[in-house]
Amino acid sequence: MRVKKQIGVCLAALTVMLVIVGCGTKEDRTTLHIKSDGKVVENVTEKFDKDYYEEKELKDFVDKQVKNYIDETGKKKIKASGFSVDEDKAYMTLKFEDSEVYSDFNQETLYTGSVVQAVADDYDLPEHFYAVKDGKVQKKETDKDIEENDDYKVVITSESVDVALPGKAVFVSRMDVKIKDEKTVSIQKENEDDTSLTYIIYQ
Repeated sequence: MRVKKQIGVCLAALTVMLVIVGCGTKEDRTTLHIKSDGKVVENVTEKFDKDYYEEKELKDFVDKQVKNYIDETGKKKIKASGFSVDEDKAYMTLKFEDSEVYSDFNQETLYTGSVVQAVADDYDLPEHFYAVKDGKVQKKETDKDIEENDDYKVVITSESVDVALPGKAVFVSRMDVKIKDEKTVSIQKENEDDTSLTYIIYQ
């Protein structure tokens, strides 16, 4: 998880690892699972191959960050579980009540909901989208009037992660994504400091 923005430089090495949270499943890349009921499960996968990384210290640090958040908000909206280290990789599970809690905790943008509601919530949809067809992002931009279709749902994220949807991906806002399967979009930004938003439209 991106709690590195909440801590000192002395813990930077550990916080990089915190992006390891998810549903306890070992995935090849950090993946956000967007559930149909609004919940978000993050499966984080990161390298854990340095001698100075302490497994227990990392787990304790994650647990502390979750506890602090729960204490501050007064509500138990996050659950951490499934921490493990295997073949120089660390895995963990974080379950969030909704995308708002995820965004608040990780200090990253994550929005889930209908396209119509996203527009009402002041998100400016890109002028052009690219259709997803036969497992590929089409090169030609589409002028389809997406924001007026009540059937379309959207995930908006600032991160470079895999996103597992509760429906079929039909449009994306950028061409530098990969379609892993009809419900999973892999955002692969070249610059890790790139916080530009990616819009994924699904049905």
